[in-house]
Amino acid sequence: MNSTTIEPVVDKSVTSKIDNSETKVADLFTATSFRDFIMVAYNEKCAVTRNVIKYGKFMNLEAAHIQPKSHGGLFLPNNGLALSRDIHWAFDKGFFTLNEDYTLKVHSEIESDFLKGYNGKQIFIPKDSFFKPSLESIEYHRENVYGLFLTSGRL
Repeated sequence: MNSTTIEPVVDKSVTSKIDNSETKVADLFTATSFRDFIMVAYNEKCAVTRNVIKYGKFMNLEAAHIQPKSHGGLFLPNNGLALSRDIHWAFDKGFFTLNEDYTLKVHSEIESDFLKGYNGKQIFIPKDSFFKPSLESIEYHRENVYGLFLTSGRL
């Protein structure tokens, strides 16, 4: 099977036109375009495990919001990570978060050797700054989502 890597290209002329208009960059993204941009930015691999289970167009990856949509997070690519379904679920529950150096911080009460194996390891970071995870969004996740599972009782 042939695998082609797609390199993301950001046309700066588009973003400069937006800067000089009433249009906000965030208004240009939808759930679908957010997912597409995230998959390209992370080369269709999980940012944490760097793996994917794939068959044709089917894969176990999801575009995860760092600052959740339900908390006012936007569909901007720098507010997203490509995560496998189980890692996405753990991220949304606050089982782990990211430090400012893009390393994982797994909660001490998590009972998963698998997840703990990634503690302190750096995620894959897209080369283009347009896709690089926002430190502001990461801080929001760390302060408002990390450990959230503790307040909702035992799962």
